Amino acid sequence: GRYGNGASVDDVGRIAGISEGSVLKYSERCVKAILSLEADAIWRLSEEEREVEKHWVEQHVGCTAFRDGWCTGNGTLVRLHQKPGLNGDAYFSWKMSYDLNVQVVNTFTNLQIVDYVTGFTGSAHDSNAFQYSAVVKHPGWFFETDHEFMWADSAYTVTSRVIPVHKRPAADDPLNRQFDTAVSRIRIRSEHCMGAIKGRFQSLRGLRIRINRKRNHVDACNWIRMCLILHNLVIDIEGKDWATYYRSQLPREEYVN
Repeated sequence: GRYGNGASVDDVGRIAGISEGSVLKYSERCVKAILSLEADAIWRLSEEEREVEKHWVEQHVGCTAFRDGWCTGNGTLVRLHQKPGLNGDAYFSWKMSYDLNVQVVNTFTNLQIVDYVTGFTGSAHDSNAFQYSAVVKHPGWFFETDHEFMWADSAYTVTSRVIPVHKRPAADDPLNRQFDTAVSRIRIRSEHCMGAIKGRFQSLRGLRIRINRKRNHVDACNWIRMCLILHNLVIDIEGKDWATYYRSQLPREEYVN
């Protein structure tokens, strides 16, 4: 795929031999169809699937106490190609661009998405947007036992279900630094997931949707949701190693915000 000014409705119409209006209509129908598959693509892991993730964590960290953290989460920004006409300043992020905030929780072994949050603008803090995730709102449903939790970076609030790495000055403590280093060995898979998604679905590197009314904002969020659903469907079809190539196509600074 393409992004930025390299992607246009007119160009797609010429390639397909159809009008610009048909491109828009067909796209709307495809998005609607893919969104209807969400329940089949993004699901709560079974006990067997969680055990596979726990074994992976224990093998890569070498600490039994870490194995109950079978998933990891992070936020990323999806850049818009221009300032929205509706509440434009709310989309302005710390990257000095106009963006949408996306929160993603994924597994380690195959980068499968198990939870996500869309709808927040670029000015929203990751920890605030994450409050609307299933991990926070429905922990008893998302996690099987009271001991299970998710790994996160220092932007998130520490709870019994979310364990982030330390912020400074606590991060400068030798013991905390040792802990953070161990966690970073597995948390890197969160960045790998972001890189794989944006590497394959190039539109998420520069979304060309004009947000001039509420309906446009919903359309932009639905496009992001579609990409996340397709990400999981591709994993089912092509296997867990498919992401390696697409992750290599994206500069590391674009993985996460």
